[in-house]
Amino acid sequence: MRGSSRGAFAAFKVLIGLLRPYRGQFVVSLAALALGSSINLVFPEVVRRALDEQGFPWAKEHVGLITAGLAALFVLQGAAFYARSRLFGSIGQRVFCDVREIGRAHV
Repeated sequence: MRGSSRGAFAAFKVLIGLLRPYRGQFVVSLAALALGSSINLVFPEVVRRALDEQGFPWAKEHVGLITAGLAALFVLQGAAFYARSRLFGSIGQRVFCDVREIGRAHV
C-alpha cells in the first residue's frame, strides 16, 4: 500500500512539472473557477435577502435594480465559466501534446 502512494506522488510531481510552463494560465483558470463558483453561492443568498422584507425594506421599490444586478451576476458568471472552460481546455491540450512529445522522444 505504501509503495502505491509513492508512485501516485511521483506521477503527481510529473504532472505538476508539465503544468509549470502554463502556470500563469492555470492561475487565471483557477481564479475564473473561484469567481464563477462564488457567484453560484451568492446568487441564492441575494434572492433570499431581496425577498425578505425585514432585511431589505427598500427591495419592493427597487425591483428593477435588483433584477439588473442579478442579470449582471449571471453575465459575469457566464464569462467566468467560459474563461474557465476555455483556459483549462487549452492547458489540457498543451500538456497532452507535451506528454506525447516526451513519449516520442523515448521511442
